[in-house]
Amino acid sequence: MESRFERQHQNRLKPLVVACWLVGRSILAVRAQPGPANYYEVLGVSTKATPTEIRTAYKAATMQISDSGKAEGQDELLREAFAVLSRPDQKRRYNSLELEVSKLSSGQQVPITSGKRDPVINLARDRPSWQSSTRIGGGSSDRAVDGKALPKWSDNSCSHTNPDGEATPWWTVDLGSQKAIGKVRFLNRLEASERLKNYQVFVGATASPDSANPMTWEATKACGDVVPGPAPAGDWVDIDCNGIPAQFVGIVLRGGLGGREILTLCEVEVFEHRQPNIGDVLNGGASKGTLAAARRYIREYQNGLLAPVKERRFFFLQRAAALFSEVLESIKDNDLTGFELMYKELSELPVPARDHAMTGSAALVPTAMPALLLVRAKILERVALSPQCRQEPTNCCPPAITRSSAGCLANALALTKLAGSLGRAEARRLFDLAVEGAPGENRPYMYWPSFWETCELYASGLGSGSASFSAFWDPKDPSVGVIAGVLSSPAALEALRSDVETVGKASAGKGAFEMAFPTMVEEGHWDRVVLYDGVRGWSSRWCGPQAAPRLQLCDLLIGKLPGEMNLLQKYYLLDNNEEVTISRLASPRTILRPHNGGTNARLNLDLSLNGGARTSFRVGGYPRRISADSASFSAGTPGQSLELLVYDACQDREVVHEGDSPFFFLQVGIMHPSLVSDLIERRARADL
Repeated sequence: MESRFERQHQNRLKPLVVACWLVGRSILAVRAQPGPANYYEVLGVSTKATPTEIRTAYKAATMQISDSGKAEGQDELLREAFAVLSRPDQKRRYNSLELEVSKLSSGQQVPITSGKRDPVINLARDRPSWQSSTRIGGGSSDRAVDGKALPKWSDNSCSHTNPDGEATPWWTVDLGSQKAIGKVRFLNRLEASERLKNYQVFVGATASPDSANPMTWEATKACGDVVPGPAPAGDWVDIDCNGIPAQFVGIVLRGGLGGREILTLCEVEVFEHRQPNIGDVLNGGASKGTLAAARRYIREYQNGLLAPVKERRFFFLQRAAALFSEVLESIKDNDLTGFELMYKELSELPVPARDHAMTGSAALVPTAMPALLLVRAKILERVALSPQCRQEPTNCCPPAITRSSAGCLANALALTKLAGSLGRAEARRLFDLAVEGAPGENRPYMYWPSFWETCELYASGLGSGSASFSAFWDPKDPSVGVIAGVLSSPAALEALRSDVETVGKASAGKGAFEMAFPTMVEEGHWDRVVLYDGVRGWSSRWCGPQAAPRLQLCDLLIGKLPGEMNLLQKYYLLDNNEEVTISRLASPRTILRPHNGGTNARLNLDLSLNGGARTSFRVGGYPRRISADSASFSAGTPGQSLELLVYDACQDREVVHEGDSPFFFLQVGIMHPSLVSDLIERRARADL
């Protein structure tokens, strides 16, 4: 059924724009549905249940699920709970885990970090130092790095430049090697403290060969503006360089006393930049305890010691997601730093290496778990609707390509779609919010034409098919006919077959295929070879002059991509606005979740290379099958016809492959024909 928005806008395409009108909103709270808190609740038994009671409860629950047929995923959770509670050693370990989690959540136990944190080291201590001049009788530069924080001049621990004064006195330290510079601290003298004013910190990768003066360094960078001061007497000044890479650190007085400045430093400390995490910004022990408990579940999932691999231990990720949701609720609407750090933590959960090595499945990546995907989506929605995004909607969401509130909502919607059935209702709600706006507002965030076409970089003036709002283009459409003709010719099909065999042989020992996008894999494994993208150009390994072997596909397509052919690479909206890849979906079954390519300024041309008789694609709301008779294809039957799918990359697509052999398909991404023609016309008018 068409939505109100689809009906309203079907015949009113907007002008070509990529940025959308943006406004901030207040959040509509979304809470995760409560689930079982532990394995005992999964089976419906007490913590004192006997082995017989556990076995009986498991059989009864399994039978109930079999009869109802409605509890998606519950059978796997039941098997996981039974596998743990029915084994004494596993049960003891599990009980110990839950006791630890309980203590962490309640604040009774100090969180233990997963891995040792490097000690805080003063990088400047006892390092070589220089200054613009030195007071006769004492005040050398090395006093400021002697490790003694003594602000009295009489303690003989302060540096001192010429007492007659200079225009811009300076002091410099060599850290010995390049570091990410974080906080720079320096201690002001107790007496004559008013001298430390109009100061500024500089850092540089290399000092001048003739002078340690920071003002003469090549590519020097300032850590902030000049500080008028004066600094408090006998107190520290803290300047944050926010991770600028440098080997040399300098402190300069920038004038203010008619060229008679004196620089005295009683100690200087330099510390390496440390990336903050969500635990650093949480207020309240309860939130920090809940975060520690969530991390403990993640660590238990990663170590792979509790349950057999076949049970996957997904329950721990579900419990972690519930606890992360509690932490999210404790973050205030205007705390963008908290949102950003929490999103970063959930986006960078490591893969348990043993599981991945044993199964070869990308579906075990923690970040791909639906419950955790939904928490990430909630974070992005709250950022999009935050007060900061209301005030500055075009620059408030770092995780989004556009950094905009609309980009945040687009990414939140993408994550809910990846969550599958668990996120279906949320996806519809977010779509309605994006295209209709919040109550009381009179314009939408995005002008998407349908629920199936919701990319972040959406240009509403571009056609989405050979007919308006059709998911597919006609391969014979003149605007795509040239490259489509190349791909569908008999000679090209034979070349593609040969290239798949070549890459397949190379991948056996040299890792030609690389994992694609694990978050998008629901089941099985997806990897690919990239032959061309907008950053690296054509692959030197497969398409370069010295490539051995050089793929025939390269000779067919080099110079044929519209953007590349017309020298429009610098106008790519994304790095992969044009791209050529060969993908491989593993047998016996691989499922790719709903996903899109980020923009409708790219068209995809998908062609089956082999084994596609049982492989189906859903593009937009329309199912299609890329099919080929494997035997005939392998034999290279002359004139064999394979279906070529052409569609804009903003369309959602899902792929299901089932078969005894892997499925290979070629995807050629090209710049949208309308965008190409528009750019060529503007260039001809010198309007670019």
